[in-house]
Amino acid sequence: MKQLRLMLWTAVVALAGAELGANQPTNQSGQTPERLGVSAQQPLRLTTPLWIEPTPKRFGILTIKQPERRGEIVQVSVPIGDLTMRAAHALGQAQRRQAEQKARKEVEQAIKVLQASQR
Repeated sequence: MKQLRLMLWTAVVALAGAELGANQPTNQSGQTPERLGVSAQQPLRLTTPLWIEPTPKRFGILTIKQPERRGEIVQVSVPIGDLTMRAAHALGQAQRRQAEQKARKEVEQAIKVLQASQR
Protein backbone atom coordinates (compact mmCIF):
# COMPACT_ATOMS: atom_id res chain seq x y z
CA MET A 1 0.00 0.00 0.00
CA LYS A 2 2.84 2.38 0.86
CA GLN A 3 4.59 1.56 -2.41
CA LEU A 4 1.42 2.29 -4.38
CA ARG A 5 0.96 5.62 -2.59
CA LEU A 6 4.62 6.50 -3.21
CA MET A 7 4.26 5.65 -6.92
CA LEU A 8 1.12 7.80 -7.18
CA TRP A 9 2.80 10.80 -5.55
CA THR A 10 5.82 10.34 -7.79
CA ALA A 11 3.55 10.33 -10.85
CA VAL A 12 1.74 13.47 -9.65
CA VAL A 13 4.99 15.32 -9.02
CA ALA A 14 6.41 14.22 -12.38
CA LEU A 15 3.29 15.35 -14.23
CA ALA A 16 3.29 18.68 -12.41
CA GLY A 17 6.97 19.20 -13.24
CA ALA A 18 6.40 18.34 -16.89
CA GLU A 19 3.46 20.76 -17.04
CA LEU A 20 5.48 23.53 -15.43
CA GLY A 21 8.34 22.95 -17.85
CA ALA A 22 6.00 23.01 -20.84
CA ASN A 23 4.41 26.29 -19.74
CA GLN A 24 7.71 28.19 -19.64
CA PRO A 25 8.53 29.95 -22.92
CA THR A 26 11.77 29.06 -24.62
CA ASN A 27 14.37 31.82 -24.60
CA GLN A 28 15.40 32.80 -28.13
CA SER A 29 18.91 34.13 -28.66
CA GLY A 30 19.23 37.89 -28.49
CA GLN A 31 16.28 38.36 -26.13
CA THR A 32 16.63 39.04 -22.47
CA PRO A 33 14.21 37.32 -20.15
CA GLU A 34 11.56 39.49 -18.53
CA ARG A 35 11.73 40.03 -14.83
CA LEU A 36 8.60 39.29 -12.89
CA GLY A 37 7.88 40.42 -9.40
CA VAL A 38 6.63 37.92 -6.87
CA SER A 39 3.20 39.55 -6.88
CA ALA A 40 2.86 39.26 -10.67
CA GLN A 41 3.48 35.51 -10.74
CA GLN A 42 0.56 33.11 -10.80
CA PRO A 43 0.39 30.95 -7.67
CA LEU A 44 1.31 27.33 -8.21
CA ARG A 45 -1.80 25.17 -7.94
CA LEU A 46 -1.35 21.45 -8.12
CA THR A 47 -4.50 19.47 -8.69
CA THR A 48 -4.73 16.16 -6.94
CA PRO A 49 -6.55 13.25 -8.53
CA LEU A 50 -10.07 12.51 -7.30
CA TRP A 51 -9.08 9.22 -5.68
CA ILE A 52 -6.64 11.06 -3.39
CA GLU A 53 -8.90 13.95 -2.31
CA PRO A 54 -10.47 13.45 1.11
CA THR A 55 -14.20 12.90 1.36
CA PRO A 56 -16.40 15.51 3.08
CA LYS A 57 -16.74 15.07 6.84
CA ARG A 58 -20.16 15.20 8.55
CA PHE A 59 -20.69 16.63 12.02
CA GLY A 60 -24.37 16.31 12.86
CA ILE A 61 -26.23 18.32 10.23
CA LEU A 62 -23.11 20.17 9.03
CA THR A 63 -20.91 18.91 6.20
CA ILE A 64 -17.33 20.19 6.07
CA LYS A 65 -15.67 20.16 2.63
CA GLN A 66 -12.29 21.09 1.21
CA PRO A 67 -11.91 24.73 0.06
CA GLU A 68 -12.48 25.37 -3.65
CA ARG A 69 -11.41 29.01 -4.07
CA ARG A 70 -8.42 31.05 -3.02
CA GLY A 71 -8.75 32.56 0.42
CA GLU A 72 -11.13 29.90 1.71
CA ILE A 73 -10.14 27.93 4.75
CA VAL A 74 -12.99 25.45 4.77
CA GLN A 75 -16.47 25.09 3.28
CA VAL A 76 -19.37 24.35 5.59
CA SER A 77 -22.58 23.05 4.05
CA VAL A 78 -25.93 23.28 5.86
CA PRO A 79 -28.87 21.35 4.37
CA ILE A 80 -31.45 24.16 4.45
CA GLY A 81 -34.05 22.21 2.46
CA ASP A 82 -33.85 19.21 4.76
CA LEU A 83 -34.11 21.39 7.87
CA THR A 84 -37.15 23.28 6.56
CA MET A 85 -38.87 20.04 5.57
CA ARG A 86 -38.24 18.58 9.03
CA ALA A 87 -39.72 21.71 10.62
CA ALA A 88 -42.75 21.61 8.30
CA HIS A 89 -43.39 17.92 9.06
CA ALA A 90 -43.00 18.52 12.80
CA LEU A 91 -45.49 21.40 12.61
CA GLY A 92 -47.97 19.26 10.67
CA GLN A 93 -47.66 16.41 13.16
CA ALA A 94 -48.19 18.76 16.11
CA GLN A 95 -51.29 20.25 14.50
CA ARG A 96 -52.64 16.78 13.76
CA ARG A 97 -52.08 15.65 17.38
CA GLN A 98 -53.83 18.75 18.73
CA ALA A 99 -56.78 18.23 16.37
CA GLU A 100 -57.08 14.58 17.44
CA GLN A 101 -57.00 15.53 21.14
CA LYS A 102 -59.65 18.19 20.57
CA ALA A 103 -61.86 15.71 18.67
CA ARG A 104 -61.48 13.12 21.47
CA LYS A 105 -62.52 15.68 24.08
CA GLU A 106 -65.55 16.70 22.00
CA VAL A 107 -66.61 13.06 21.58
CA GLU A 108 -66.17 12.37 25.32
CA GLN A 109 -68.22 15.47 26.14
CA ALA A 110 -70.96 14.43 23.69
CA ILE A 111 -71.06 10.92 25.20
CA LYS A 112 -71.36 12.38 28.71
CA VAL A 113 -74.20 14.66 27.60
CA LEU A 114 -75.97 11.74 25.88
CA GLN A 115 -75.64 9.49 28.94
CA ALA A 116 -76.90 12.26 31.24
CA SER A 117 -79.97 12.88 29.05
CA GLN A 118 -80.87 9.15 28.99
CA ARG A 119 -81.10 8.88 32.78
